[in-house]
Amino acid sequence: MRRRTLLATASALLAGPLAGCAHPNAVLVMDEVGDDELAERASRDVSNDPEGSRIVSETVDSGNATASGRSPPLETDRPIAHEGAYYTLSFTESYRGELTQYDIAIDYNPGTDTPGGSAIDYEDLPEVDREALDSLLPPPEDPPTTDGYDIGVGQEYDDEAAEASVLVPEQEYDAVVYEGTRYPIQVDDGREVTVYDYRYEAERVAADAAEFAEQIRSEYRFTLSGLSEAERDIVTEAIDEGYYEGSANDAFRSVAERFRSHEAVRPETGGGYWLARYEGTDYWSDLRYPSTSG
Repeated sequence: MRRRTLLATASALLAGPLAGCAHPNAVLVMDEVGDDELAERASRDVSNDPEGSRIVSETVDSGNATASGRSPPLETDRPIAHEGAYYTLSFTESYRGELTQYDIAIDYNPGTDTPGGSAIDYEDLPEVDREALDSLLPPPEDPPTTDGYDIGVGQEYDDEAAEASVLVPEQEYDAVVYEGTRYPIQVDDGREVTVYDYRYEAERVAADAAEFAEQIRSEYRFTLSGLSEAERDIVTEAIDEGYYEGSANDAFRSVAERFRSHEAVRPETGGGYWLARYEGTDYWSDLRYPSTSG
């Protein structure tokens, strides 16, 4: 299996509460969570990742799954839900060799500017090319619609696959017709990349969301108590609408250190996600406060 890497071509716009503070360095958002919400946030969702879904399904059903790519196609930093149960995945890596990667871009909304040239029906593509496009077609429910090509996918081809392909190393068609709609595509000249093989294995850690959530509580939950009035004000705002400030005051620093003195469920650079209990309620807490913040 060759690795596909999505290449977004348009940047997302900043929205929501952060829009009012261009560069907030002190952020705390606390959302009340029950079993289902906690399990969802503490696990990885692969429902919109065809390759990740395949790996999980095969690993759970067969005991292992294999994939290849420049890097692990599925991260294993947190458990993954599959058919109601929760699993931790691990993988071993081995060197496969040097392959050629081609970036294939697609235009979802060509409009009246649809270029001419030859087109091929998706069903008539060689299997290797259908596989290369399977994360692009069918289009997502709300596809990006920028001017020109909207999104691309990086696909590695070995010599055998390239021999069978009509897209690489020479692009023989300018568009792909999928269910009656013509989608222009563009393929670059390719580049040599180092590819590895990955062998995944899975271990079930919880039978359902309730059991998984209880494990998270047992391992990570801590109680916020003994707060000063200024600290309580910050926590209250974090619960009500989210706390966003350009810089940290003394009270926020103190609250942040209370979180940092406990292990995060999902640590990240400059912050992370904690499970905090406050006045009898559990909160999934998103803290953003780089150590260098003033």
